[in-house]
Amino acid sequence: MCDLVKPDIWLREKFANMVKDYNHSNEHIFSSDYYNINFNFENYIQDLKDLSNGIGLPQGYVPSTEWWLINSNSDILGTVRLRHELGKRNFEEGGHIGYDISPRFRRKGYGKVILKLVLEKVKELGLEKVLVTCDFDNIGSKRIIESNGGKLENKIVSKETGKEVLRYWIEL
Repeated sequence: MCDLVKPDIWLREKFANMVKDYNHSNEHIFSSDYYNINFNFENYIQDLKDLSNGIGLPQGYVPSTEWWLINSNSDILGTVRLRHELGKRNFEEGGHIGYDISPRFRRKGYGKVILKLVLEKVKELGLEKVLVTCDFDNIGSKRIIESNGGKLENKIVSKETGKEVLRYWIEL
């Protein structure tokens, strides 16, 4: 059984374990500072709340809410971000939803679960359809999106990475 929870102080140790998992897999999407004893986790949690409420957004960003997928042991299996609207920055790539599954929990179906659960949150926000993108060579993510109702609109070339990106719409 898995649930989406909003980031909270009580999950500090579990978050640090997830960050270590990424770093041990040479995927440095989180700074190693996150599990440093001096890292101010409370400020990090507040920053995520502020992003959700549109407070202090960097130029070109839109409000976004983050949830963590946890299991019955409160291990953080992955993270998901829901952008409340599409800004210019996310219209071509990035889309409304971005998700990551921690390396040690991959290939166990959690990607499908996290996307399914966040689509329920999308309905609560009142959106009728969402854009979800993935790299062309990310077969796992492609399958996750399609299994959650994603319909391919087109393929583009990323201006940032030069990689091909698939753009899917999911109607709710």
